[in-house]
Amino acid sequence: MNILERLRERAAALPQRIVLPEGEDPRTVVAASICARERIARITLLGREERIRSMAQSTGADIGGCEVIDHRRAADFEKMASLYHELRRAKGLMADEARAAIEDPLY
Repeated sequence: MNILERLRERAAALPQRIVLPEGEDPRTVVAASICARERIARITLLGREERIRSMAQSTGADIGGCEVIDHRRAADFEKMASLYHELRRAKGLMADEARAAIEDPLY
């Protein structure tokens, strides 16, 4: 058994949650599909759901075992943006800049 097989076996024994912020990238969608299929981890993809599902269909990836979250549509999105603005206001961050930062899944 090589090192990669041992790592997969260990990961599958105690699957953890992995959140992938670049959910609209085709490589990420394919990787998520593989991880879910092999039960390596519980996968959450961040991004626009319709775009992620379209990407999965075009790449032939099955993301049925993955959770898809559009954080921009989250019920507490405005609360997160407001909190971030409050925390960074003293540094000169404007409310619209805070909102734009929170919209970016990589931030």
